[in-house]
Amino acid sequence: MLEGEAMLAAARKYGKVVQVGTQRKSTPHLIDAKKNIVDAGLLGKISHVEMCCYYHMRANGNPPVQAVPDHFDYEMWTGPAPLRPFDGMPHVRWWRTFMEYGNGIMGDMCIHMFDTVRWMLQLGWPKRISSTGGIYVQKEGKSNISDTQSAIFEYDGLNCTWQHRTWGTPADPKYPGPSRFTGKTVR
Repeated sequence: MLEGEAMLAAARKYGKVVQVGTQRKSTPHLIDAKKNIVDAGLLGKISHVEMCCYYHMRANGNPPVQAVPDHFDYEMWTGPAPLRPFDGMPHVRWWRTFMEYGNGIMGDMCIHMFDTVRWMLQLGWPKRISSTGGIYVQKEGKSNISDTQSAIFEYDGLNCTWQHRTWGTPADPKYPGPSRFTGKTVR
């Protein structure tokens, strides 16, 4: 929260625009669902919420280390994070596949979905969060974010559970999710 307020203050000071990745609050069908289903009380008392994402968000290959292109300031891009050997990332392998540059699936896809649940149900912060996961299936690549993860966000009288996996057949084959690394649909 303090970080968000600091970003807004800096944007206002320098006449810039800030966008934060909670865009689902402006998605028309979610606004409609909140207003006409959740807020209207059609679901009754909600005591359990399940969230999941089965997007294949890991780059599991092992591209060779290569020279950093002259036009790319890799050290500046890396910032204070550890300087990993350059293997085409971030353009080919993308930043989110390494814990050094992101914070795993929990801080990536989960937070978008959990923020939507918090907004729809008008929840504050959970009283406790527990999570477990790891690299259980996709051990062949350089990616070091989990391929399987579950979490519970606990409130009084309500649990919100999160599950993510980046392997296997999608739950809905008609909507397998985009592969964010190849631009192809994962089947």
